[in-house]
Parts: sequence; structure tokens; C-alpha cells
Amino acid sequence: MTRVRHLLRPPWSAELYGRAAASAVLPGALWGGSSLPDQVLQLWDVRPDPQRVDRYCELTGFPIGPHLPDTFPSLLGFGLGLRLMTDRGFPLKALGMVHVQDHIDAQRPIERSELLSVSVSARNLRWHRKGTLVDIVTDVSARGAVIWTEISTYLSRGHKIPPPAWGDPDGGSPSNGGPSDGEPTHPSGPRIPPVPDASQTQVVDVPEDTGRRFAAISGDRNPIHLHSVSARAFGFPRAIAHGRATMACSVAAATGDYSYPAHIDTWFRAPVPLPSTCLLVTARKDAATTEVWLTSSDRETVHVYTRIASK
Repeated sequence: MTRVRHLLRPPWSAELYGRAAASAVLPGALWGGSSLPDQVLQLWDVRPDPQRVDRYCELTGFPIGPHLPDTFPSLLGFGLGLRLMTDRGFPLKALGMVHVQDHIDAQRPIERSELLSVSVSARNLRWHRKGTLVDIVTDVSARGAVIWTEISTYLSRGHKIPPPAWGDPDGGSPSNGGPSDGEPTHPSGPRIPPVPDASQTQVVDVPEDTGRRFAAISGDRNPIHLHSVSARAFGFPRAIAHGRATMACSVAAATGDYSYPAHIDTWFRAPVPLPSTCLLVTARKDAATTEVWLTSSDRETVHVYTRIASK
């Protein structure tokens, strides 16, 4: 039976990252296993802070208007997801998990003043040749109806669960399929298409303090995003941009090019080191689909690929 836990306030991310750091040095016997806790964490009566939304728009490129950016609700569920991943019953160590793929279903625009409910659960623990994949699922509701859903897929390198006896040798994939960790996770998933020459291109400067600024807005204070010194402790020569920030910039570049319901798929291919100069390349695949590539300044490296489909 699913255990539903209602929280009175959003979890404090600094405390949760402390728990995650502690889990990284405690005996591995406290973690592991091949099953997820059957629980849902909920927050009721959530109304986004207008100043927080404005700062998010200014950093990511969304226009400031009467509606939330379609990627903003991801921040409303982030603390709940981190709370799940730092629970003793969670089989993977949260610190070091890599956000490899994201899928958003936005049923309609969400007004900034709407009163929302947020529910988060962990699902679909599965084998991958480089470790273990898990989906953190966030549902945002208004007036009793789900209006926004996100499936964030994370890879835990090194932790292994038994491989599937048949089927995909690389492990399963989220319901929408597609590439992650630089390669397809499912044979039937699409490969990331090459960056088109004839397309709309925008130069984006990503300053050194981008990680700290986004952390102040999002609550995601993972050390790899904050300073080069803390990032080097986790194997990165420099701090890297948040995946949720790069996803937001990509979707912002397509503002006005899609309608609702909208299905937003993002694949994270390579970290964006801080500071960087990047390109946002936008193209229409067809009347209902917009594609966005976030690339290096020479277009040689695709950092993030986003596909937005309207129904």
C-alpha cells in the first residue's frame, strides 16, 4: 500500500544536502537493494513567490508575464524529490546522481497566482549498463486536477541492480523513450539529430556565478554547481551549470512556438562548464514540433537537446 506523507512546509535543501553528504561516507550496507519505497510526498496550498518567479525568468530568458514558465513547477517539487532520495529507504545514494533526461507534460498555462498542490514519488528503478536509473515523478494539481507532470530520470553510476533477463541490454527508459547519458537507453528511442545550419541562433553568455544564482532561486545547492573548488571534489575541473537551468533556457528559447497540451522532452548530453559561451539553436521540425539545441560556441558539443511537441 502506498504511504502518502503530507508535509507542512517545503524541505530545507541545505539540511538534505548534509544528509546526502553523510550518506556518501557511511557504510554502503545502509543503502542498496533493488526496490523503491512505496510512498508519495505532498505539499498543499503552494503559491509561487512572485519575486522568485521574476528572478527565474530573468536568469533563464523567459518573458515575465501572467503565467509561470512551463519549467518553473520543477522547482516546486525539487525539495520533495531530494527528501525522497535522502531517505534511508531509498536504495541509491543521492550525492553523485546524474540528471540525464527530463519529460514534462504541461496541460495548460499555469497562472502565477494559482493555488497549487505538489506530489512527488520515485518510480521505475531499473538496470543500466553504467549503473541504475530511477524516475522522480512530480505532479502539480490545481482545483483537484493534475495540470503539470514531470519525469526526471537520474543515473546512479556504479550502483548495480540485477540486469533484465531479456529485452533492452541498456536497461529501460522513461515512457517517452529517447537517448540519455550520450546514447539511446532504448533501441527504439530517437537519436539526437544533428544541429541544423539554417536555423534561429542565439548567443548565450553563461557567467561563472550562474550556479550560485540558480541555487539561490531553486534551492539546488549541489556543490558541483557552486564553485570550482567544491566541483573539483566531485571530479569536475570547474563548476557546471544546473541541468534544470539549461533546460529552462532551452524551453524559453521556444516561447511562443508551441501550444497546449505541450510535451517537453530534454536530454542532457554534456555539462556546461562555468563560465561558458553557448549557442541556442532553434528549429521547427514540423507544424507541431520545435527542437532546441544548446551547444558550445563552435557547435561541436551538444550540451542539451530539447524537443517540444504540441497536440
